[in-house]
Amino acid sequence: MDKKKWEQSFKAINDRTPSEDDDQKALLDGLVTEDITEHKKPKKKTIILGSIFSGLFLIVIAILLIVFFYPKPKNDSSLTASNHKISDGSMIDSNSPQEGKSDYVPSALAAWKALTLNQQIALLAQSYAKLNPQTTILTADYLAMTGNINDGAIEWYDSNKIIHKVNVKFNQATVTYSYINAESWETEEQTTKIDTLFADYFETSTAKQTTKEISSRVVDSATLASLSTEMDLEQIAQGDYSSVHGTWKTLEGRTLIFENNQCYIVEGEKKTKLVLNALSTDSQQDQGFLTVNSQPEGTPAGAGLSFIPKGYDWADTDKAKPRIWLSNTFGPSAHHLPERQKLAVQKAIFYKVNEI
Repeated sequence: MDKKKWEQSFKAINDRTPSEDDDQKALLDGLVTEDITEHKKPKKKTIILGSIFSGLFLIVIAILLIVFFYPKPKNDSSLTASNHKISDGSMIDSNSPQEGKSDYVPSALAAWKALTLNQQIALLAQSYAKLNPQTTILTADYLAMTGNINDGAIEWYDSNKIIHKVNVKFNQATVTYSYINAESWETEEQTTKIDTLFADYFETSTAKQTTKEISSRVVDSATLASLSTEMDLEQIAQGDYSSVHGTWKTLEGRTLIFENNQCYIVEGEKKTKLVLNALSTDSQQDQGFLTVNSQPEGTPAGAGLSFIPKGYDWADTDKAKPRIWLSNTFGPSAHHLPERQKLAVQKAIFYKVNEI
């Protein structure tokens, strides 16, 4: 019989649906004329295909959930830029001043600190001469630094024994020069970079040799001041005070300063310019000293400023040294002084500071 009739018959006899084993036995006993297992295949195919499609559906759903709901990474442009710089910097030659400035400047600063003070002054002098071609700094016989290398001044005498000065100040990798223009007498400023100093004046053997030669002319400030201890009365009479440039003090602590051919009196923290005018007669030079009129700037008051060179004997002051006397009452021509006045003169007369 066919499969359908056999199943009806089996169910009527046994009161249940035939199982797969019953199907196989009926097939083997020849009770049915077709392979009833063929009817099981569509069911299996349907189950397998359903499972596949269900799995694919779940995968699609999972992908969509990730795309729409998973948090996006932040686009940190600053971090990207920073990584970019680090990456680029790794390819930079730290010895090249043209490329990789951020790497070269720290190495230049480290090299700068490794130099001697005289070498540093020599580099600064050359750089300043390039920025101010009118300067006589490179032709000076001697140079000196006052203050400190980070905030001080380089001083020197020119061929006429006039002292010059350039202020130097460091701000990280920048050097600032402040000086008085020789033509306009106005204060000017120029700047340069620390890596430029090395690139121009310490990179080649020739540059190093030039720097070495200039550094050999650097002396301390006291030595520089002592190079011009001779008081030149003829120059002073012409308004040239280069032979007395420097700082002068009394035993009482009063201070006179001659700089850039100008005279200043310092009292406490107050610094006042003295306007100097030579007297109409030069007969005093024959007496061995010279007196000029001095007047504090902006006031009508005045006093005589006397320049007394070595050898002139007056009021028992030290005639082995040049001296300066400031008074509106009497000067070095007054030889016959009572002892009380002599003591007053000795306390109030000015000597150059490195000679007191």
